Amino acid sequence: MEQVTFDIAIWSLNGAILFAAYFFAGLIYAFSGYFCWKAILVCMVGYIFGNWIGAGLATRNGARFIRPVYFCVLAFLFLKLIGEAI
Repeated sequence: MEQVTFDIAIWSLNGAILFAAYFFAGLIYAFSGYFCWKAILVCMVGYIFGNWIGAGLATRNGARFIRPVYFCVLAFLFLKLIGEAI
């Protein structure tokens, strides 16, 4: 099986595209009047610090860190879906 790899330029471009999409979506919500500034500021701070911490851990530890986190998230989502179905 061939392993797909991306370099830092591709990841940076993906991050810039996502940031632009979220930024413009935020502008649309801001000008629509359905925008709670206190909540969005708290979310922005959490988003920034979460990405900063996650990127640092992933960069330092690589697949050894990412794989268990990925499978834990999948397990929790699976359990959530089962809980909702019952």
